[in-house]
Amino acid sequence: MNLSAVEFSNKAQGSNVVILDVRTAGEFGQGHIAEAINIDIQAETFLNKISSLDRNNTYAVYCRSGRRSEMAINEMQSMGFESLLHLEQGIEDWIAHELPVVV
Repeated sequence: MNLSAVEFSNKAQGSNVVILDVRTAGEFGQGHIAEAINIDIQAETFLNKISSLDRNNTYAVYCRSGRRSEMAINEMQSMGFESLLHLEQGIEDWIAHELPVVV
């Protein structure tokens, strides 16, 4: 489900929602959404780490601009994840809407 920054913010607050940042560790360290976990889609371990996640949770997935998170969601769907939220224009849109980030 593609969401705007405001919609993503509202949905990510729900119970059993895990916020997943698929950017690099360096990007994550420069600022991320509170309580996000970081699993870099470009890392060799990405598929192994994703496969160990609980498929019963909802995952709110984002990256910088939306491209990498869209790829991550496609991979997750192919692995059987069904409840996925996508920050369509990434954390750039989140910041443009003056939503909080953690450094």
